[in-house]
Amino acid sequence: TCKFYLVEFKTNAYGNSDEAVRDTFDGAVGQLAHTLELFAERLENVDVTFTKAIEVSCRIVVSESFPKSKAMKQSYRVAFFDQTGIELDFANKLVW
Repeated sequence: TCKFYLVEFKTNAYGNSDEAVRDTFDGAVGQLAHTLELFAERLENVDVTFTKAIEVSCRIVVSESFPKSKAMKQSYRVAFFDQTGIELDFANKLVW
């Protein structure tokens, strides 16, 4: 199986408040969802269903100093999967 990772880097974000953390994650999730849509649209033109042809995962990477909120990240994971059917993670390192 071919794996395809979409990664959104937000390593310059500070997350100085809960609102700033949400803004960072909202922007990253929006960009990932938009990119998934673009791939799906383009590949649909050649009769390929993107997420069925390739195992797709999405990741948001923030700096090590970015606030760590497990509950907030879990909420984003669930919402993203409900919206796209694709897993979302926040790991800064890729594990094969």
